[in-house]
Parts: sequence; structure tokens; C-alpha cells
Amino acid sequence: MKLFRLLDRALVDYNFFIAFAAVSLLWLVDFQFDAQLQVASYCFLFTSTLLTYNVFRTPYQSISHFWNNRNMRFYIVVGSGFVASICFLQFEIGLQVMFVVLGFLTASYKFSFFKIPSLREIPFLKLPVITAVWVASIAIFLIHRPVNPAIYMEFQVLMYMQVFLFIAITIPFDVFGLIEDDMPTIPNHFGTRKALLFSKIAILIYGMLPLIFGIERFLIPAISVTLITFGVIQFTEKLKDKAIQYYCLDGILIVQTLVYFLFQQDQ
Repeated sequence: MKLFRLLDRALVDYNFFIAFAAVSLLWLVDFQFDAQLQVASYCFLFTSTLLTYNVFRTPYQSISHFWNNRNMRFYIVVGSGFVASICFLQFEIGLQVMFVVLGFLTASYKFSFFKIPSLREIPFLKLPVITAVWVASIAIFLIHRPVNPAIYMEFQVLMYMQVFLFIAITIPFDVFGLIEDDMPTIPNHFGTRKALLFSKIAILIYGMLPLIFGIERFLIPAISVTLITFGVIQFTEKLKDKAIQYYCLDGILIVQTLVYFLFQQDQ
């Protein structure tokens, strides 16, 4: 039981779980469009996500002093940064340039460059920045590759869907106080009830996009993910354990991949 609790804190406090969720999202795009991405792509996304979240995300106060050890966080940041750098060198120049731009955007969220205020200081910019970085970090891997025009529309629709999915699961993080930010957010301005309503509207749009664009193979999986996400938002609203709230919200990305994989196997 103690070992499980330590593992639980490691996955949440040091952001290994969200890194696995990022990899699952990349795999979703990979098998849906037969992109045949190299191992370095997965390794880079995992380690760069681990690096980014351990630098930017402040975990909730853990009962375990071991998992709050700053040295441990430092080792994870350095190690993940080193591995990400090696993977980065395996990419083509065009892909490297796109990730440099994306990395600068990510860093600009927290740090100020050239006497320009950080993006976090601009009211209500948190949600679009986080959504843009997440979706772009997945889309970039396919944008620079030749994609069959017949499925390019499907790829675009899937990316649009991810935009609304990230909106739906990011707002509750602010509502439930999982991420402490000294900046204006939707819950701060509109209140908890309206913020959660925005979140639910976003996930409903996610489920409607395949129907609007006529992508039949996405329709049933999208409806399934919509219902699951809607239920998760309702469920986590009543929880007090922040670790479980993390698992539920970040875990939606993994659940989405599993749902699409299972329904594709039936086709």
C-alpha cells in the first residue's frame, strides 16, 4: 500500500502521468492516419512534456516529503532535458525549427523576454496558450510529412476536436484549484458554475464536429468520449482528493485514445 502511494505521488507530483497522456495522444494520431512515426518522436514528446510540466506546473502539497524533494525534481528536469535534446537532433531541420518556435511560445508563458511581459500576465490568455501548445505539439509531427489529401480533412477535424477537448479539461483545473495561478482565469471572472458550463459546452462541440464535417468513423468514438468527459467533469466536481482529480482529467486523453482504438478495431 505504501509503495502504491509513493508511485501515485510520483505519477502526479512529478507529472509522469501527463507525459504518458501526451504520448497516448500522439499514438492516436499515428494509428489513425498511419503516420509511422519514429520512436524518437514519442521519446521527445514524453521527455519534453515531463520537462515542461516539472518546470511550469506547481504540484499540490503532497503528504510525502520525499516526493516534494527539490533535488528529485531537478534530476528529472535535467534528465528529461538531456534525452529530449538527443531526440531533437534526430529530427529534420524543418521540424526542429517548428519545435524551437513552439518551445519559445511555451517559455514565454512563464518567463519575460526582451522586456516584454510574460504571456501569463495577459488576462485570460492561459487557456488559449495551453490549448495551442498541446494541439500544435501533436500536429507538428504530421504537418511536415506528406499526408494523403483524402484524409487531410479528417486530420484537420481531429485537431479541431482536440482544441475543444483541451478547453473542456483545462477549465476544471482552475475551477478545482489544481493549478494555483496568480492570474485572471475564467472561473475567477465568471464563477465556478459558468466556468464548468463553458467546459461542458466545449466537450459537446467536440462530439458534434464529426457530424458537422461528415467524418463517420469519428462519430461513435467522439460521442463516447463526450459522454465520458461530461461524466468525469460532474464526478470530479464532488471529489476532494486532488490526485484523483488529476487522474480523471488528464486521464481523459488516454481514455480517448483507447476508445478510438477499440472502435477502429471493430471496423
